[in-house]
Amino acid sequence: MLEKPCYTIDENSATVASTYISLIQNELQQRDRFGYEDIIRFLLKAFLIQLERVHQSDASKPIQLNSLYERQFFEFKELVELHFKEGLSVGEYANFMNVSPKTLSTLTNAIVGKSPSQIIAQRTVLEAKRLVRFTTLQINEIAFRLGFEDASYFVKYFKRHIGQSPKSYRQSRFT
Repeated sequence: MLEKPCYTIDENSATVASTYISLIQNELQQRDRFGYEDIIRFLLKAFLIQLERVHQSDASKPIQLNSLYERQFFEFKELVELHFKEGLSVGEYANFMNVSPKTLSTLTNAIVGKSPSQIIAQRTVLEAKRLVRFTTLQINEIAFRLGFEDASYFVKYFKRHIGQSPKSYRQSRFT
């Protein structure tokens, strides 16, 4: 199940990556300029191609995880990526991993200083923001896609995590 969740990059690749990130950040500061979204899209695509080149050239090297907790953490992150739209509980993720919810909580806190529910929520919110901002889906459709049975609960959830409603968040891209 755990393929290559991460890899190390050499100093040259880190410099290239840092340059792309700086260029993207610069464009984000100039949102009023013509074509800024296209430039960001192209820079991001080039950045990801560079990282994939590193990944492909490094694909034969096994990843060295320093502890069982790190391995389990990456397994959890992979499970979240696969199942976050299903609205699974921490206990259900723990069952997938054959650990207790308490063990899962201990390992996520040890690795990233966050609870499993915070990690799940972060992934759900990231996808919610993406769907609200970059699609024309209705809010209730987005709620359903993310495993929320009640669109009004989704709106409250979104507002609690983002600080504004999905509707105002969507409209903010035009300001």
